[in-house]
Amino acid sequence: MAIYLLGGANGAAPDGWHEELLRIRPDIGGSGGLINLSMAAAGPLSALLQAALARDAKPGDVLIWDHADSILGCVKEGGHDPLEAMRVVEMFLRGCARRKVMVAPLISERLEEAISVDLQEIPLRLTHLFERFALPALSLTAELRAGLKARDLRPGQFAQDGVIYSTARAIRSILAQGVSNHCKSIELSKRAPQQRPSNVYPATKGMLRVALPANAVSFHHAASGPAVIGPVTTEVIEIAPDGWAEFEIEGELLGLAAVLGPDEGVIRISIDSEGFDDFRQTPISLWSSREAPVLGQVSFAHMVGRRATLGFPSRLRIQNISAAPGPTAIRADYGAAPPMELNPNAKVRVLALMERRPHQHAAPEAVKPSVEEEAPEPEPAEADGLLSLAGAIAGASAGPEYDDENR
Repeated sequence: MAIYLLGGANGAAPDGWHEELLRIRPDIGGSGGLINLSMAAAGPLSALLQAALARDAKPGDVLIWDHADSILGCVKEGGHDPLEAMRVVEMFLRGCARRKVMVAPLISERLEEAISVDLQEIPLRLTHLFERFALPALSLTAELRAGLKARDLRPGQFAQDGVIYSTARAIRSILAQGVSNHCKSIELSKRAPQQRPSNVYPATKGMLRVALPANAVSFHHAASGPAVIGPVTTEVIEIAPDGWAEFEIEGELLGLAAVLGPDEGVIRISIDSEGFDDFRQTPISLWSSREAPVLGQVSFAHMVGRRATLGFPSRLRIQNISAAPGPTAIRADYGAAPPMELNPNAKVRVLALMERRPHQHAAPEAVKPSVEEEAPEPEPAEADGLLSLAGAIAGASAGPEYDDENR
């Protein structure tokens, strides 16, 4: 059995609770230890990409989902739609149900949410969603309160301006012990998400494809090659200034994963599908004030304010416009301060496109539920549960499209 940590800032923090978890449970993940795929610049789509990078995960393995804090940050600082974020989480759960991998959900909060009862909408929505898939979620804030025997938490128990939990030994030990017990409970009960016949949030069924560089239709001043992302090696496209790469797409375009860093440039995305001219007017900066490059995401629903559902055949072009970026409307790293100068010679590195292809016999979509109300239950779809969360990452023997229905 292997255990993968699919997290955001808490999981990516040096000396975080995940380091203490290895001390408490040296057996975790077998000889390979805990496989940490956490991303510092995470967002709602990050767990989908991380699940694809966890290409070796098989039935009986555990994926620790720890993106509540990432979603909180994207909604508050990045202006993301919380209902769209919940929809993406449901896609992740459906994919895990299909792969029969166990999921241990964590609800991590930032200082602001942890000390305010008025900022609990997203934690409550997440808890409700996990319950619908028969998964118990562990609140790390509640675990910390119980361990410290404190009703209220203080700023000193958080780090990075309240964004992550403190890495002090006492805090780490409490959180790691709670996560260890939670994982043991999930393992003993063999809790893979229970596949639901109906949507909790709209449009979550279908096959999710992670399209890698080898799947590009054409290149111009761009090269595909390997890059190390955390503990794994995968393919990226490196696009030179004024270069581009194109992909063929069909269905709903969810997002793009790219490298963010101090030497990255600006891209423009264009789609040759009717009604999506607004993409061409939206430059996206991949520049980040972080010291080292990190993996980040761009949500298309967030970028244009609606879902990008496309007919076939459609082509998406990613251009490097660092030489003449114009006004940058979107920053992939929403927390980064804008640079004084953009490098006109900057290259950009793109990792993957995420695309949902609805089934031919899809069930009627449910209405958006509130936390208190459950969505109506439509009739089960004939081909429910084919959502694929894996892609052909470099080094894997599969082709550029991986469908776990055929495993």
